[in-house]
Amino acid sequence: MLNRIAAAVFIALLSGSAQAGTLEDCKQSADLDLSVKACSRLIRDTPKDAALFILRGNAYADRKDYALAIADLTTAIDLQPSNAIAWNDRGSAYWHINEDDKALADFSKSIELDAKSALAFTNRGLTQARKLDYASAIEDYNKAIELNAKYTDALNGRGLAYEARGDHSLAIKDYDKVLSLDSHFASAYYNRAQTYGALGELDRAIEDYDKAIEEKATDEDAYADRARLYVKKKNFVRAIADFKRALDLNPGFAGALLDRGNAYLDNDKPDEAIADYNKVIGLDARNGAAYRGRAVAFHNLGILDRAMADYSKAIEIDAKDSNALNNRAMVLLKTGKIAEALADAERAVILDGLDSTKLDTRGQVYEALGRKTDAIADYRKALKLNPNESGSSEGLKRLGAST
Repeated sequence: MLNRIAAAVFIALLSGSAQAGTLEDCKQSADLDLSVKACSRLIRDTPKDAALFILRGNAYADRKDYALAIADLTTAIDLQPSNAIAWNDRGSAYWHINEDDKALADFSKSIELDAKSALAFTNRGLTQARKLDYASAIEDYNKAIELNAKYTDALNGRGLAYEARGDHSLAIKDYDKVLSLDSHFASAYYNRAQTYGALGELDRAIEDYDKAIEEKATDEDAYADRARLYVKKKNFVRAIADFKRALDLNPGFAGALLDRGNAYLDNDKPDEAIADYNKVIGLDARNGAAYRGRAVAFHNLGILDRAMADYSKAIEIDAKDSNALNNRAMVLLKTGKIAEALADAERAVILDGLDSTKLDTRGQVYEALGRKTDAIADYRKALKLNPNESGSSEGLKRLGAST
């Protein structure tokens, strides 16, 4: 989240004619409607006071009325073009409506006017990162940290940029620094957990998610991400509990529904999985992963016509879904449609020829077609990639071939 200059900075700029009570209402942020009304009264009395437009613009932004915020902050800039705060805050409003180029221009102008603004450098760095220009983002964060070595937002942002670039150790170093300065910085715990998860250090990641949730119990993403790690650890009870908490916070959280469905599927609970996949599809009728997951559940239940329909829908959505192609090939094979099965199996191998499962499936189709030499070759390739591919071992035994 981008930051703005605190309203207190503006007090000295305000017209002396402002009534004290109305000014206090204008500055406060607990009641945004009251703030807008109070600022508006002051603006009527002193319509050339840029600081009042900044205060009202920021109240509008906090209310998520970004068009109104931009209009007020533009007026402030027109009244006082040298006001670095107004440029920074308008950049923040543009950032919130994904107008990144305009945001960058405003942050750059703010920096031009005040080269010692760690805030503006941090905001520009965050915007550069969202544009995937991590090198430029890191340069801006470095400058912000030079200006203020204890600026936790800049350190946290730089950590995210390092992580996005794959520099895990540097990311962790920045998160560690943030937490040494502020042990209650929830997003630093969350971000460090993400990095540890990427490194495969699941227990350390879970510890950080625990801390993130302790600091911010309403963080649905932390619950969902911790749940995904519990799935990797095969602790389905805790995974399902965490997904439930994420969904209690946000019933329309499609990612949590999808992954809970996958967890139910892995835990041999196809009916519960289907219920979750149904909800995902209700939220997003073009979610191919949900159709594929539901197809696998129907497949496991032996309801092959429903499985076939869902695999086909997943492939319609994403023609390169090699898992759906592979699984549909197995359904076609089971139902005796061997030529169609071969077309799907071959396509799956073309898309993902380093997956032993795809080679095993094509081997089974070749075997059904009587193409013994081709089947043996695929089974051997599958076992070379994965010595535990039991279907291929059994296939070679059936065909009287060695591994």
